[in-house]
Amino acid sequence: MRLTVSLNYDLPFGKGKAIGGNAGKLVDRVAGGWSLNTVYVRQSGGLLTWGDVIYNGGDLHLESNNIHHTFDTTQFNTVSAQQLSWNVRTFPAQFSNLRADGPDNVDFSLIKNAQIYERLRLQIRGEFFNVLNHVLFSAPNTSPTSSAFGTITGQANVPRGVQLGLKLLW
Repeated sequence: MRLTVSLNYDLPFGKGKAIGGNAGKLVDRVAGGWSLNTVYVRQSGGLLTWGDVIYNGGDLHLESNNIHHTFDTTQFNTVSAQQLSWNVRTFPAQFSNLRADGPDNVDFSLIKNAQIYERLRLQIRGEFFNVLNHVLFSAPNTSPTSSAFGTITGQANVPRGVQLGLKLLW
């Protein structure tokens, strides 16, 4: 499942707009030409993948945001010496209900377009990525012989970022 919502809004300030429509040239250059943009993305996380494991059965009680105990590791045989080199029946590689954490992200931008001459325009941009600074955890370790089995040891996205830009258009 993936949901993406994008919104663009030209602010109603400046020449020909609802607020300040009759303003002078100087006021229009400062107050006019602004727009807000945002993109929201929510998506299901990826399926957890399993190798050749010995599963004893039972509910795994998955909590995809719990970094120390993502699922019930007691349902698996974790002793290295008891692991099998091959099996007649294997644990499924994936289950549709066992997923890693999924993206839940908001990006935002504020853009100012300023007319310099007839065919020359300056664009000032402020862009904010992952504006809510929402952490997206990596998938948990699914190797039963690892000391990190059932834990999350990484982040799958980057923290909030800000980017400023200046663009000359002709």
